[in-house]
Amino acid sequence: MRNLTYTELTISEAQEISGVKEYINKLRTGADIRGWKTFFRNGDVVVVISAGQRRTGGYSLSVEDVIGNGEVHIYIREHEPSPDQFVTQVLTNPFIVLEIQNVKVNKKWKVIDVNKSEYFPMLRNN
Repeated sequence: MRNLTYTELTISEAQEISGVKEYINKLRTGADIRGWKTFFRNGDVVVVISAGQRRTGGYSLSVEDVIGNGEVHIYIREHEPSPDQFVTQVLTNPFIVLEIQNVKVNKKWKVIDVNKSEYFPMLRNN
């Protein structure tokens, strides 16, 4: 497997992509969705990965690695707020948006939560 070229998109960049704006709005309004969903832009694959509902702010996701050669593995780490950190008391759903160049989506894709050593589920029609 080789390292793949990817870009982490800002929310404003991601919202310019067809279908992504509506999906992000769903995540930002407290929907409890854990998993990943793909969209397409100019031949590249855009992946939205969400951690699921959290009871406060202060959570985030980061990319550890993106590798592939036919099958793609995306390694994601969830960061939690520290116990003494002031956080908003609101339902959130931390997510990250990646654009991966020169790949095709297939059933061999895996998004791995490195904290829990488990896979994020692939979402369809969510």
